Amino acid sequence: MRTRAIAIVFAMGFVIVSFAFALDIPKTAKSIKSGKIKVGKSTGMEVDQRFHKIHNEVLGIDCVSCHISNFAPDYLYQRKYKDVGGMGHVDRGICLGCHKENGPAVTKLYGTAEK
Repeated sequence: MRTRAIAIVFAMGFVIVSFAFALDIPKTAKSIKSGKIKVGKSTGMEVDQRFHKIHNEVLGIDCVSCHISNFAPDYLYQRKYKDVGGMGHVDRGICLGCHKENGPAVTKLYGTAEK
């Protein structure tokens, strides 16, 4: 079961990275920062706020690409508590498909440790 879950996570990450390379991510990021693409100013994680607007509405990333129902209990980024009525855990490892050094969308992630 654990091997299957890991394989699914890697497959989803590959799909997201492939999609991201098809877009001009740096150009999209500049358009967001300049205000040409409106995503709001609120930086929270709620569905109607900036984070979800960028990833879901602008980039077209589907909810289930990030939100997963379960994963290994020792997984590094597992959230300790699930929000009532929420979509489920977020596998932040998938984020690194784009948000890593030399990735198509290099940005500092929330909670990233300083070197």
